[in-house]
Amino acid sequence: MLDNIKLSFNFILKCLSSKFLDFKGRACRYEFFSYFFFYLFIVLVFRNIAINLQLSQALNHTLAIIVLILSIALISALVRRLHDNNLSGLILLFMPILIALFILFTMNKTMFEANLYNIIYQAFSIASVVFYVILIAISAKKGTVGENKYGKDPIKNHIEYLKPL
Repeated sequence: MLDNIKLSFNFILKCLSSKFLDFKGRACRYEFFSYFFFYLFIVLVFRNIAINLQLSQALNHTLAIIVLILSIALISALVRRLHDNNLSGLILLFMPILIALFILFTMNKTMFEANLYNIIYQAFSIASVVFYVILIAISAKKGTVGENKYGKDPIKNHIEYLKPL
């Protein structure tokens, strides 16, 4: 039990330090989900702090910057997780492109009727939810066994995470 907790914290610390901007290599499910749930916990805590304590605008911006920095590490871990499934990290560019197209086509609402605008808005909303569900499903899927084009099998490297930083 203690080894699992130690392993989770080491994964989280490595995601925040040596692997913060590392978009190469592979990440096992345990590494990704350790950091993913840590990220969700921090975001929820900061959200509750901001709402319940009614902080000043400067403190709210500080919390937002911290979450943004943690998001970079999450994206890095997600790219490595996609690599473990032998997929390119460029898949993550699909959603920002979809959002940019939505903004581009709906900047001038007067060119759309209200009903058409609502239909397009709902379609993009559904597409984004489906995209994130697919990413979580891919992340939960067992990675490629053995070496793939993105590197060595991360499961065999767990011993390095049990060593202190």
